[in-house]
Parts: sequence; C-alpha cells; structure tokens
Amino acid sequence: MEFSSLVIFVFAGLALNLTPGPDMAYVAARATSGGRVPGVVSALGIAAGTVVHITLVAVGLASMLAAVPAAHVALRYAGASYLVYLGARTWLSNERTLADTAPSGGLAKVFWQGAVTNVLNPKVALFFLAFLPQFVEPRLNGRRY
Repeated sequence: MEFSSLVIFVFAGLALNLTPGPDMAYVAARATSGGRVPGVVSALGIAAGTVVHITLVAVGLASMLAAVPAAHVALRYAGASYLVYLGARTWLSNERTLADTAPSGGLAKVFWQGAVTNVLNPKVALFFLAFLPQFVEPRLNGRRY
C-alpha cells in the first residue's frame, strides 16, 4: 500500500470512529459512569469488534450485507435490540448512583459488551465493505490479478 493511500485510509477510519453512533454512545456511557479505565476498556472492546468486521470483509462474508437487504435490516435490529437491552437493564436496576453502574462481571464484561456493540453495528460493516477493498491489491502467489 502506498503511503498516501494509507494516510487516506487512516483518516477515513478515524472519521468513522469519531462519528456519533452506538459505539461512541457506549464508550461515553461507560466512561461517564465508571471513569477512565472502563471507558478505555470499552473502547478496546469496540476495537476488537472492528477486527471482526475486517475479518468478515477479508473472507467475503460482509458482502452479504450489501447483497441481501434483509440481512442488513436484521443486523440493524439486533444491534438496536442489544442497546435497548443494555439500557433497560441499567434503568431497571436498583442502583442509585452512576458510580455503581459497572457491570458485575467487571472489566471483562465491559470489554465484551463493547465488542458486541460494534459487531452488531451495520454502519461499521458497510464502511469496511465499501472502503477496505479500495486499499487492497489483489495478489495471489505474488501475481497481480
């Protein structure tokens, strides 16, 4: 990959991550309620979810989202349902202060919730599906195709 292409890809990836959405809302909620460490751990979970999307694009499974609109809708509803579940569980809990809203599973649970939030975010999958192939040179055994 040429350096100029890498710079463009990095800035586009940053724009995706800075655009408000479920991932940013999750990280903000964790950082607000638990402090810096849960905020960073949730961001690392989001990054792990991004690795899942990159892997799906690399093996071609993410193209299903573009080809089958029902799959995109199903993923969108699954992600929204998961966020509603997290919000309802927090709202219905008996905890009275923001400092007490850390999940009982500790930082591992914060990490995995971040990863699931990202994996169920169709915006990320479609971004990588549309954007990543432009920066990959199709080579097989050293030959360009």
